[in-house]
Amino acid sequence: MTTLVSATRTVTDRHDVTEPIIQEPGRIVILEGRALRPDPVTGLIPPAPPRPLLDVRLEEAAATVCPGAGYGVFHYLRQSDATLIPLPPEHAENGHKLVAWKLTELGVVAGQTARLSLRRGDAYVAVTPGAARLTDGTAIARFVHLRDYFNAERLAQALADDICAGRTPADIPAAFTVLVIEAR
Repeated sequence: MTTLVSATRTVTDRHDVTEPIIQEPGRIVILEGRALRPDPVTGLIPPAPPRPLLDVRLEEAAATVCPGAGYGVFHYLRQSDATLIPLPPEHAENGHKLVAWKLTELGVVAGQTARLSLRRGDAYVAVTPGAARLTDGTAIARFVHLRDYFNAERLAQALADDICAGRTPADIPAAFTVLVIEAR
């Protein structure tokens, strides 16, 4: 039986903004970033804005992932044979180009939530929009395509490290999160 394993890696920006992650049974939601520093007047940390960047529903029994991505999210289906398929919505200005015939083959329709059936060795990979301030979709796709980790935790960490490319926390202009869901 195929099981789904998820891993996230969040990178905080130079202003201590981070993206909250809500993990529930059958669902992972990544929200727009918020500051971790207390407000100087009230001494309270402001609440997270309610706008989700990514809302992924998981159907463990069917090994299915239903990702709902907001504008600017780079997300891909990496099949076990290293085929990498960019998923809608397309962000051509940041190097994210859809493969129309592959999307049709998978039954993915633009404007609708995709329903991706994962086989053992497949992975769903998503990177939130803050990463676009550090790299482009082409570099992210190349990294995911060339890495053969088949381990969600290692792939999430390695991709976040590659996007940061040796920058110190003071050099990170925007927070971002990497999500990897693999089928084992």
